Amino acid sequence: MDPPSPFLRILVVEDEITLARCYARQLLPAVVEIASSPPIALAMLAELAPFDLVLCDLNLAGLSGRDLYRDACARWPELRDRFLFMTGDRATAPPGLDDASAAVRVLAKPFDRAALLAAVAEVARLRAGPSVHG
Repeated sequence: MDPPSPFLRILVVEDEITLARCYARQLLPAVVEIASSPPIALAMLAELAPFDLVLCDLNLAGLSGRDLYRDACARWPELRDRFLFMTGDRATAPPGLDDASAAVRVLAKPFDRAALLAAVAEVARLRAGPSVHG
C-alpha cells in the first residue's frame, strides 16, 4: 500500500500519546496533527486549516469518539464522511450513529500499517467535496 499524499491533512484523536505518535509516524508523509482529547480535537478543528481525515479512537476518556463525531459534524457537516474510527474493544459495534452514514468506518486494534493505509486511502477516495469549513 502506498503512503498517503503529503497534501493530506489528518487529525489523530487518541488519548494514549504513545499510540498517537505511532499512528502519526505511520501516516507520513501526510500532514498529521495529534489531539489527546475530544475538547482539544474540537479546538483544533475550529482553529487549524481543514482536515481531510480524522482518525479517532472510539473509547476516549470523557467525551467518547461517537460524541466527538456528533459534535464535529454538527458544526462542520462536511466532516461526516471524513472520520475513521479505531477501537481495541472487540465488543464495540460500529458507531451506530444517527445519520446512518455509510462512510463511517471502524478499524479494529491492533492493526498494521498496511491496514491503516488501506483504510485511510478508502476514506480519502470516498469522501465528498473539498476540504473546507469555517
